Amino acid sequence: MAPTLYHYWPVPITDESESMSSSQKLSWLEWLGILWIPVVMGLSVALIIFVVKTNSKACRDGLLVEQECHNVTSLLERQLTQTRQALQGTMDQATTCNKTVVTLSASLVKEKAWGQEQLTRGEKLQGEIETLKQQLQAALEEVKQLRSEPRPLTIPLSCPFVLPQDHPNPPPKTQASLCLGNPHCSGHKV
Repeated sequence: MAPTLYHYWPVPITDESESMSSSQKLSWLEWLGILWIPVVMGLSVALIIFVVKTNSKACRDGLLVEQECHNVTSLLERQLTQTRQALQGTMDQATTCNKTVVTLSASLVKEKAWGQEQLTRGEKLQGEIETLKQQLQAALEEVKQLRSEPRPLTIPLSCPFVLPQDHPNPPPKTQASLCLGNPHCSGHKV
């Protein structure tokens, strides 16, 4: 067959609306629908790829590791809280112990001062005791000396002598013999 040549005469275009027929015109909604088809298709493919990857073994293992990490973190946080509480309790005990040490130190200082005062007082009393011992020794020496010296006999003058009349050996009738043994007699030196 022989080629046929079709020739169309150019039509001058003065207005688009006049040149195109109504069947050839696409509305803007149709254009929007045509553009959205590849976008929806692309998103669908991306969603399918995402679902496949999230259900993969590596993703599940990662989720398990993340859960285990969360559990370990929770455990460590609880242990840290317990350790902080124990530390606070220990610090409170240390504060109490420090206050007790300060109180005991003050008491010890007072007791040392009181002990030193008692020691000084004891030494003073010991000195007084030694002085009194010396005075006692001197008094004993004086008594011993006085006992060894002869002394005159004290005879009471106003004591009547009371002896029975029938005594076999009547004492001599001296003033000294009249007063011996009578506590009411007043003494008189002969």
